[in-house]
Amino acid sequence: MSYQSAIAILRCMNCCKFSLLRKLHRQDHSDSGFTIVELLVVIVVIGILAAITIVSYTGVSQKAVLASLQSDLSGSAQKLKMYQVEHGVYPAALDSNNCPTSPADAQYCLKHSFGNTLTYSSSTPYSTFSLIATNINGISYQVTGNSQPTVLAAAPLNPVADWVATAQGDHYGNYYDLVNRGWAGVTRSTSKTIYDPNDGRIHDVPADYLALNPWSAYQSGGRGSAAVIEEARKNSLKNSYFSEGNFAGVATSWASVGGAGTNEVVPGGVYGTMCQRISSPSALASQNYGFAQVGIAAVAGETWTGSVYTKSTYLPTGSWLRVFVQAYDAGNVWIGEVSANVPVSASSFVRVSATYSNLPANTASVRLYAYARTGVTASGGIELSFSAAQLEKGAFATSYIPTTTAAAIRNADVVTVPTTGWNAAAGTLAAVAGTPGNLSNNSYLADWGPVSDHVTMFAIGGTYGRAYGRTVSGDGVYVSSDANPGNPYSVRVMTWQNGGNVVTYADGAAGTPGSGVTTPVGLPAIANVGSHFGTVVFFNGPIQRLAVYSSAFSSSDVTTVTNAVKNGP
Repeated sequence: MSYQSAIAILRCMNCCKFSLLRKLHRQDHSDSGFTIVELLVVIVVIGILAAITIVSYTGVSQKAVLASLQSDLSGSAQKLKMYQVEHGVYPAALDSNNCPTSPADAQYCLKHSFGNTLTYSSSTPYSTFSLIATNINGISYQVTGNSQPTVLAAAPLNPVADWVATAQGDHYGNYYDLVNRGWAGVTRSTSKTIYDPNDGRIHDVPADYLALNPWSAYQSGGRGSAAVIEEARKNSLKNSYFSEGNFAGVATSWASVGGAGTNEVVPGGVYGTMCQRISSPSALASQNYGFAQVGIAAVAGETWTGSVYTKSTYLPTGSWLRVFVQAYDAGNVWIGEVSANVPVSASSFVRVSATYSNLPANTASVRLYAYARTGVTASGGIELSFSAAQLEKGAFATSYIPTTTAAAIRNADVVTVPTTGWNAAAGTLAAVAGTPGNLSNNSYLADWGPVSDHVTMFAIGGTYGRAYGRTVSGDGVYVSSDANPGNPYSVRVMTWQNGGNVVTYADGAAGTPGSGVTTPVGLPAIANVGSHFGTVVFFNGPIQRLAVYSSAFSSSDVTTVTNAVKNGP
């Protein structure tokens, strides 16, 4: 309320007060009573004062809740840090009384205000932690390591589940359900990596955790985090840092291609370790500087993707990096290739990848060939750094899989969530996600059904989604979309109704409704996020949030949810 409004109300109250006093005074000398106008004025003033009191109380109450959550987190974070100073690690877990269990230490039990609950997690080597405080009204705040308490706002319109990608350490974490206050199940027995374009580095992710980037890595100005859920892949290179001896006993290991210069293995790669660096005091126009590799067994009809990170201290104007995936026959004779290129950056590592689909007949091996080509206005010297090379079987490049002496496998991310409160007969799923890595197939955001025949609940891949529903052995709903998304990120919403149509939306705009759908009678205990086991297709892209509702939304409700969640928690 403004200062001028408050003054006006006070003046009105004073007028009413003097009017009432005069009336009371007159009543002492006559039988006249209050007029209707006077009574109405008093009633209006009382109503205004009541409204001001209620609004003020609500605002103070809300501030008190937020203050208690932040206070609980700040105090608990300090205790956890004191525990870490004494024991050298953060607690592995907390018991039901919020006391450390491993190693046990009762003096560091965490306290919280009435009506608040604490959710704690940490992982080997217990060098960081995640702590979430949630009020009975569903308001949540989180703190990790040295971060300040940040709010995790629930989606509107009462979802039955609201899974938000939540940090639990440096670039890794899990989905946290703001409604039911629990973590998703994550299974991946191997560690993995994630590249953060904000800092130009590749970060490690422990086993059984999801790779997380800040949402601002995909959406300018976005808040919160996004998890990248990927399929299993193998980096077939025996050494991805280009050092000689990559293939023991094979003469054609990584070797420089074209141009005079010095090749050396030095620190400073995108992964924070070693990289191959080429330097030369001069650079000729239209000259290639780079490396080639042969020896990875392959057969006709397969699809392979090669990728390399590079940057340059100096290259002439117009220089670029090119990557080839080349096919060779049994006699080591070239029979085909594909390539891709990007401008070389001097400020940070950039990645370029090329995919060779359907290798030609008589293919016996594939080779990764990477080089930078100088511009036509060459002058001065060059210095190129090549790092984190990867050659994998698949239709697109996935996150980097480090290799040093042998090929390495990264297992798939398997994410499961309970279906408590979900409605098989009708529902809505809202997802905040980036463009998936694989657009040649449907990329699945969530599915549910028996392990023997998982059926998809929601897929992404189209501008709006060419969606249709069907019954698969009476198990669930399958929804598919197959066009290239027009945006690098969007809010996708799908609604379904038994006997009705399936409708998908992109950023609030509805696509063509799918055909009628017959939904199953019940639901299994769990659903999967970002995968479809029946066809082994994964999302392979950032998913920030999945909110599930137990009814089919109208277009106006879709707009409400879209506007509320599009910029992050």
